[in-house]
Amino acid sequence: MTTHKNIAVSEDMLNIDRSLRQILGLEIQGNTTFVDRSLEVELADEYLAGCLNIRKGDPVFVAVNVILTNGERVAVEVNVFDASSIRFVMGSDSRYSLQIMEKELPIL
Repeated sequence: MTTHKNIAVSEDMLNIDRSLRQILGLEIQGNTTFVDRSLEVELADEYLAGCLNIRKGDPVFVAVNVILTNGERVAVEVNVFDASSIRFVMGSDSRYSLQIMEKELPIL
C-alpha cells in the first residue's frame, strides 16, 4: 500500500483482527470508497516469484485500488496473487461484482 500519510505500525497493531487499511486509518466504514480499480494478468518477475514461491515468468493477477476516504485520495493498494492459487466468484447482481478467493487445494 502506498500513501502520503505519515504512518507508524507496531507489532501489536498487526495482531488486531482488522484489515491493514483499517489499522492504518485509511478505511473508515461508511466514508471510504475504492475507485480506479483494475485487475491485470502479468508475468512474475524475480522479486514477485520469490515472494509468492513461484517461478519467474509464472502468471500473476495484480489488483489495484485507489482508496478515497472522506473524499480524499489516501492510498493506492496493490495486491498480487499467484494466478494458479485463486478463483474468481461472480456476484449475482447486475453490477458484475467480482470476489477473489483463495482456492482450496486438494490434500495429497
